[in-house]
Amino acid sequence: MLTPGSGRPTPSSPPVPAVLRLAQSVMLGRWRAMGEELYREMAALARARVGVELLVSGCKDGVTAVWMAARTGAAVTGIDPDAARIARAETRARAAAGVAPSYEVAPLDDLPHENNVFDAAIGEPSIAAARRPARAVAELARVTR
Repeated sequence: MLTPGSGRPTPSSPPVPAVLRLAQSVMLGRWRAMGEELYREMAALARARVGVELLVSGCKDGVTAVWMAARTGAAVTGIDPDAARIARAETRARAAAGVAPSYEVAPLDDLPHENNVFDAAIGEPSIAAARRPARAVAELARVTR
């Protein structure tokens, strides 16, 4: 492809559908698990257990945070920018006997924690909807040991 009026080639990239198919094949190749199996795999990767501080960023209604706290014994903190979602997450946690994740309303791209606070972090799919997704991922790295 030539740059209009210059006669010089322009860098080309694959069409968007091809990139999406590539990303999908990579993700499906790695994350075939769903439901309980996916949560068990995430817990294993995070080495979640008693004594581990785990952050769930973009926790929405708290499903992952409650599952991780209940099944692994890790100290779980869920963060979401939507106060209504956090309220629902807190209700979910109260309904789950013996589970005590903590929740915070905060922007995903500006986490209210010092550096190196958590042993592991899980970025829920909603992290892609953050105002600045790349910054949200950088924040996860910053607060994780």
